[in-house]
Amino acid sequence: MTVAGKPEKILILGASGKVARRLRAVWQAQPPCFQPLWWTREDVARFTSDSATAAPQIAGIIALWGVSYGNEKELAQNVALGRLAQQIAVRTGAERVLHASTQAVYGRDCDNAAETQILTPASPYGQAKIAMEEEVKKIGPACPIILRLSNVFGADSLAHHMQQDARLQLDRFADGHGPRRSYIGAVDLARLLEALVQRPIAQVPKVLNVAAPQPLPMQSILEAAKVPFDWRPAPQSALQRATLDTSLLARSDLPVPQAQTAEALMQDWRDTRGL
Repeated sequence: MTVAGKPEKILILGASGKVARRLRAVWQAQPPCFQPLWWTREDVARFTSDSATAAPQIAGIIALWGVSYGNEKELAQNVALGRLAQQIAVRTGAERVLHASTQAVYGRDCDNAAETQILTPASPYGQAKIAMEEEVKKIGPACPIILRLSNVFGADSLAHHMQQDARLQLDRFADGHGPRRSYIGAVDLARLLEALVQRPIAQVPKVLNVAAPQPLPMQSILEAAKVPFDWRPAPQSALQRATLDTSLLARSDLPVPQAQTAEALMQDWRDTRGL
């Protein structure tokens, strides 16, 4: 992925976020085929306020930024950020923008959820991300590509709680089992993003679930990490399965995530977290 013998530039928006930090660790150890430009919101603010300065020429944009928590006004920033990413693409000449969405758009109907099913978000966050998805489709000429991310291990809530002093509690449901979730490791996500920015645009799915093929019980991850936990009765509102159908990813000749076990996810985290 070069121009005149030099790697093309890919702009990563949201450089200070958890997922971006995980990816930066991977790409520091294993440089990608492109030159990543890491922009925080402060960098974007300087860029948008200075129309006189020549814009860098960018092959593509990976928009990782977003707001996960907050009130309605705060979550509405997801729409504005998606719109801004598309507008930056116009000024920089980027052909495509990869937008980080979420499995939360599927709501409680998220057991092997497929890209084509009707979206029924159960949270304001899921609703805000759907609004972002719809907004970016209206703004060209750069092609928006929606990535509905599963839990990026190491940047997710389970990994966060595993690092705290308090003993973890895990919900146990009526069948005697705990929660099961779709995950992807940082190394696998990095490889997939590399492929998505290189592939001819006509061959890239415009909406894609991003996860390893097999969901994992949270219990197996805690056991692989040797993190002690206690069971508790699952509250009525708890969701036992939040899993993604990855058959489109498998059919698209894109890199299939290799970290498919709890042990492999833990190794992925150990290999990159300190970089």
